[in-house]
Amino acid sequence: MYVQYEDILKKEEDRLNTQARVLNNNLTDQITSINELLKSIKQSVEQDGLENSDSRRYIEEHLSTFTNILPSLRTFMILDKEGRVAATNRADVLGFDYSKRDYFLNIKNNPSKSKLYVGKPYSTVLGVWTINFALMICDEKGEFNGLVLAVIEPSQIMKTFESVSYALDMRSSITHGDGTVFLTAPRKDDLLGQNIDTEGSFLQKHKKDGKISNSYKEIIFVSNK
Repeated sequence: MYVQYEDILKKEEDRLNTQARVLNNNLTDQITSINELLKSIKQSVEQDGLENSDSRRYIEEHLSTFTNILPSLRTFMILDKEGRVAATNRADVLGFDYSKRDYFLNIKNNPSKSKLYVGKPYSTVLGVWTINFALMICDEKGEFNGLVLAVIEPSQIMKTFESVSYALDMRSSITHGDGTVFLTAPRKDDLLGQNIDTEGSFLQKHKKDGKISNSYKEIIFVSNK
C-alpha cells in the first residue's frame, strides 16, 4: 500500500513539474513580448516626443494595437516626468496623476536606462489585482523623463492556468517575489492580495532552497487545505 502511495505521489509531482514548466515558458514568452513592445514605445517617445500631434497620434494608435495583439495586456500608459498620463490606449485615464504610486517613485528614485521594472501587485479602482511592467524614458541627457507602462490583464492569464488544470480541486496561483498573491485559478477573491512570505510557508522554503523548481506536500498556508 505504501509503495502504491509513493508511486502515485511521484507521478503527481512529475505531472505538476511538467505543468509548471509549460506555464513558466508561456509567461516568459509573454513577458519577453511585452518588454519588446515597451522598448519600441520608449524609442519612439525618446526620438519624436509627444508634443507633436502627429507623433502623439501615431504612438496612441500603436498602444491600442498592442493591447489588441496581446490579450494579456490591460492598459498601456506613458507617464511624463511629473507622473501624469501623457498618452494611453484608455481615454478614461488620460491626464491622471500617478506620481505617488510606488511603481512611479521606484523608477524615479532608482533610474536605469534598460532595466525592465516589475511592479508590486496592487488592486485597481475596479478591485482587480494586477501587476505592471515598465521602462524608464530618458531625456537627451539620459536622465529620468517619465516611463512607459504595461498593465497586465489577469483574466487572460487565468484562462491559460485553467487550461492545464486536470482536477476540480486543483488550484494554481502566481505570487510576487514579495509574497503577495495576485492571481489564482480558479479565482478566489479572499486569497488575492494576501502575503504568504511567512515563516514556514512554501514560498520561504522555495526561496531558501535556491532552486528553480521544488515540490512540497503539507497544509497550504492560504487555504488550510
